[in-house]
Amino acid sequence: MTAISSDPVDSHVAVRGTAANGDKANGHAKVPGAGAKAAKACEPGDTSGQEPHRVLVVGGAYAGVAAVLTLLDGADGKLATGEPPLPRLRKRIQVTLIDERDGFFHAVGTPLAHVAQESVSALWLRYQSISRLQRDDVKIRHGRVLSVHPENLCVTFADLDDDGKYATLEYDFLILASGLARQWPAIPKANTYDEYVQDALNHISSIRSAACKTVAIIGGGAVGIEFASEIKQFHPHNRVVLIHSRDKLLSNEPLPELFQAQAEKLLVGEGVEVVLNQRANVVATDGVSIIALADGRKIEAGHVFYATSGYKPNTQLLPREAVDEEGYVVVDQHMNLTSPIANARRHYACGDICRWSGIKRAGPAMVMGRVAATNVFHQLLHSEHLEHNEPWEVVADPDSVDHFDPASLKMRSSPAVYPQVPPTMALAVGKQAIMYQPHVGVVWGSDQCAEVFGNDLGWTNSLRYLGLLN
Repeated sequence: MTAISSDPVDSHVAVRGTAANGDKANGHAKVPGAGAKAAKACEPGDTSGQEPHRVLVVGGAYAGVAAVLTLLDGADGKLATGEPPLPRLRKRIQVTLIDERDGFFHAVGTPLAHVAQESVSALWLRYQSISRLQRDDVKIRHGRVLSVHPENLCVTFADLDDDGKYATLEYDFLILASGLARQWPAIPKANTYDEYVQDALNHISSIRSAACKTVAIIGGGAVGIEFASEIKQFHPHNRVVLIHSRDKLLSNEPLPELFQAQAEKLLVGEGVEVVLNQRANVVATDGVSIIALADGRKIEAGHVFYATSGYKPNTQLLPREAVDEEGYVVVDQHMNLTSPIANARRHYACGDICRWSGIKRAGPAMVMGRVAATNVFHQLLHSEHLEHNEPWEVVADPDSVDHFDPASLKMRSSPAVYPQVPPTMALAVGKQAIMYQPHVGVVWGSDQCAEVFGNDLGWTNSLRYLGLLN
């Protein structure tokens, strides 16, 4: 089996990908009904002859972008899962990305983008500015997928570039990377770069000019900790208060107590006031919010926002049988759906929507996207070899790599796999970072921050992994 690793270490992961709303049945997608926006019913496409291989990627965050770029590597003969790289396809490939946003946003960097004015524009990379995507075999559709129809190999989506009109799009393979739904300001609420910039600047202005010179964040998870430390770093004139309902920070994460305790210590060292084991009731009056704590204390703050851990997977677009009771997609180690839907072998998922081990982070999402796309490419190669009556052997040997075996005159192939992973985390707290990996333990300091996060909360490292740094 071809194991793809190279997990970029990062902090928490915020929402990523395409939100899916629209008509639902039992919380999951159904075909939109008749009406002005109703789309024509779709039928399976014909991929015979010279029709291209059509691969649809839904969601353009870490996992989705990684999947698209991996498919393009395959099309260019540069997908190296062994030596030599996999061969090129005989037929061309058509990769379509549908995303609600008009660009790739660095969600890990949200606490920086929504706090520091100089970082706002840098962390949203519009698709039209990504040179690797400016090619004939890539199409970017600005839209919201409403429903996936596995039996017909097509999706219904709202075309946001055409007044939200419903449209259908057929595919041969689908890679779903629609991410988690989270609340502003933990993630942008805008879908376009211009609107995002204005929202971020307004939020920064509210922080800068907060009444009582006090900003309060409710929720002591990774997002709240990083927001609090970034606000104190870039707006040191403000009193910054982090309020958490449990007796330890990061209480929802499977992390060692040393990590939780040291995160609090680093945060206090940055000048942030940490209030633990207190639920907060917020009442806004005349530009000042009164925060009543459970023990009777009251805090006046000019700007208050929530950074709680409430989120859910954006999987309403899938049939109900494709997800578990919490809405997560169950996949195997190849990122292939295991549910009993039609054409299951043609459907993959990656990133935060998957039911998988470990803490949801950007690094694993990118690797999962690469694994899913690599295995789609494997299937396309396999189908072409079968079409031309050429021998192809799929092996499950962990030491095997993809290669042509001259002895058997067979193309030997092993699918890419993504292993179960233990909980790991890296968290930026001001100019320092704290990290945990089971084989290393808990470490912290400025060196860790420089290595993992740099000065842009890991954006440069993410772009480097994806091959987009230049």
